[in-house]
Amino acid sequence: MRDILKRKWHRVPVFVLVAVLAVALTAGAVAAAYAFGTISATIDVGEPLTLQWSPTGSGETWTVITEPLVWSSNLTPGECTMVYWFKITSSASHNLLVKAVLTADPGIYATYHGGLIGLGSGLLVSSTNPREGYIMFCASGDATPGIHNVTVEFTRESPTP
Repeated sequence: MRDILKRKWHRVPVFVLVAVLAVALTAGAVAAAYAFGTISATIDVGEPLTLQWSPTGSGETWTVITEPLVWSSNLTPGECTMVYWFKITSSASHNLLVKAVLTADPGIYATYHGGLIGLGSGLLVSSTNPREGYIMFCASGDATPGIHNVTVEFTRESPTP
């Protein structure tokens, strides 16, 4: 190491020459990467899916769901009740995978009917393929008496190609 520090080239220490060369190469790389123009954009990505509900499913009165929909019913063990008719529409031209994530107390489950069959594992929805059907909440035969909670959350993702 000391030999390198002692070496000289035309009476200039080699380590000084190496330092100057490193600074010059770094400055040259920065100058070479100089940007001569810039393009920036602001992109607003809107939600393409709309979830609507109707008390009868007749299609006469559809209401867009913008906040959680609260619903209640009295059931006995082994009984089911229809919640509402739901319609999922999309403004996207390509398919989106819509899933229903069910969170329920033990003994409570949901079934999907009509165009919503398969919602638990995922349905493809696009502007040309809206889905419409109803959801039923059920109390299994071994459901315990008392107040039970159930939530169905609709999620979306890109389908696997």
